Amino acid sequence: MATAPNPQRHLTDRAIREIAARGGIIGINLYSTFLNRSGKDRRATLLDVIAHIERMCELVGDQRHVGLGSDMDGGFSRERLPAGIDSPRDLRALSDALRRHGWTDDQIEDFAWRNWARFWSKAGPKQVARA
Repeated sequence: MATAPNPQRHLTDRAIREIAARGGIIGINLYSTFLNRSGKDRRATLLDVIAHIERMCELVGDQRHVGLGSDMDGGFSRERLPAGIDSPRDLRALSDALRRHGWTDDQIEDFAWRNWARFWSKAGPKQVARA
């Protein structure tokens, strides 16, 4: 995986590694400012998203600690989502882009939901209550 320049992010590399070391999942946020590698105020591309995902995987050493976070719950407009993703129905474009970059169907399913499902199935009521 190639190392891409770091766009503005809300987590440091150290925090990302620590989350994974504790068994957590890094949710990939689809806010273009966190993904855009050009430094310009524009919508990120799917290539920007893939580079960001692969950088997170590189930092934590695997794909099992990275999952779709999206933040498509209204915190920002669709103009701040990556180009080609205007709503949840467009997330297939991200799956297709991952596939074109060599991800297997199992890895894509893990990213899309299974990593989160594994995490939450391991978290008992006491762990969830403390979070």
